[in-house]
Amino acid sequence: MLSHPSTSDELRVEVDAKVLKSKQKYLSAIPSTKEDMPLKRQVSKELDELLDAIVLLHKPDELGWKLYLEGRDCEDMGTSRLDPALMRLKNLCPGGYPREQVQEYIQLFPTSPLATLFRGYFTYKNEALFDDDDDEPNEPLDDPLDAVLVSIMPYLVN
Repeated sequence: MLSHPSTSDELRVEVDAKVLKSKQKYLSAIPSTKEDMPLKRQVSKELDELLDAIVLLHKPDELGWKLYLEGRDCEDMGTSRLDPALMRLKNLCPGGYPREQVQEYIQLFPTSPLATLFRGYFTYKNEALFDDDDDEPNEPLDDPLDAVLVSIMPYLVN
């Protein structure tokens, strides 16, 4: 269906999002028993490939971006200017998330809690996340600590 030449881009995006959600639910449903670990590793690898494709192709899939960023093994939230491909090969982010990916996430999803968290953190640390103010999709934050707290509040009440 997706390879058919007359398939619309909207349908492709919708199907890709459903495949991602389905793969994520399937992965979380597989028990972590010794017998099921090979299957769990295989599904996890497939999910990682989907997430890498979402980021590489700059797809506006918020769940995919969130899962991708959550899956990075970063020492802290600081950003790194190292080559993202090199960091993915090593499966770590020395010094933090790749700056370009954080910037793109904020530009794709400017009102999301995670974007507010990133913006609040870097404002609090007095670090410029964007080189030019024109690239920043939102107004500057008055109180970065409040922005961080408000962005994580929905996760604290559940």
